[in-house]
Amino acid sequence: PDLFLAPSIATMVEKGYIMPFEDIPGMDELIEQRKPYTRDFYNAYNDKTYSLPISGGTMGLLYNKDMFKKAGIVDGEGNPVPPETWDEFRETAKKLTNKSEQEYGVVLPFKWSGWYDSDINAAGMASLGIRSGYDPVTGKFDFSGYEPILNTFLGIKEDESFLPGAETIDNDVARARFAEGGIGMKIGFSFDVGVLNDQFPAKIDWGVAPLPVIDKNHKCLQPNDLGSSFSVNKNTKVELDKIATALKFFYGDDMIIELYKNGISAPYDSKLMEGVELVNPKKNWEEFCDLLKISIVVPVNVKNDVSNETLIGDNFINKVWIGEMTPKEALDHETKIRN
Repeated sequence: PDLFLAPSIATMVEKGYIMPFEDIPGMDELIEQRKPYTRDFYNAYNDKTYSLPISGGTMGLLYNKDMFKKAGIVDGEGNPVPPETWDEFRETAKKLTNKSEQEYGVVLPFKWSGWYDSDINAAGMASLGIRSGYDPVTGKFDFSGYEPILNTFLGIKEDESFLPGAETIDNDVARARFAEGGIGMKIGFSFDVGVLNDQFPAKIDWGVAPLPVIDKNHKCLQPNDLGSSFSVNKNTKVELDKIATALKFFYGDDMIIELYKNGISAPYDSKLMEGVELVNPKKNWEEFCDLLKISIVVPVNVKNDVSNETLIGDNFINKVWIGEMTPKEALDHETKIRN
């Protein structure tokens, strides 16, 4: 096709499948506008642009307002108070757990291969200012800062405040179970607005809060995972001025605002939400999009090959969780192999 979503920019460029936007007349202004959000390997390669960011993706803490009220975790006006720190997250999970009524503080979808990267690696960025242990300033990996977060989950295990059977639960099951009720909290993404409104319509009153942090006096920006749209077939037979017209339509701010208004995707830049009135938005769509104001484009890690190693996600579930390895040992191992 003339326009398509390229699954790997670098591979597509090396194989000669896609053309740089710089070769398309009339695209300079759009390229320059998006430059602060354009990432190597995701949108660009060898100083050329092959796609542009169009949407933003935020993370937050999903919480069951009904359970918070029932457990008395409220402010002076009776409004639920979600935890700000990981220590509070553990304590809140404990208060919310009532086994006799099949109520649990948190659901842990260990069967989902992305759980560790989501709930610890990515969520930890709000505490540490880096993601996946990578510091783009030094070009080095250091996972030691994640230790308090790992200890939080071990504490939740000790308290038995999670839904039993974590090893058999994937993310769809976890989200369906949260929507059904009896689960107090879960780490979620802005796309979960669609899940909890349409796929598994929530039977509970739920809210979304910023991610927990290690120290409430030292909060960092949360991850904003940008989504892209079309790249251009290098061998297209369509005139390039027509290609430019199509790209400006799909990548234009008018389109991005329309997608936001309809609850389809958050803008890549929170400024595009200013002054936009939403008509009957899906529950918590505005709240998730509002988290863009405290989120930032995730830095790209230096390339590293650890294909023959056992990584931290597997080590946590298979060794740390069952007591065969300490969090520090697992994190030290990850730091060593990544560097």
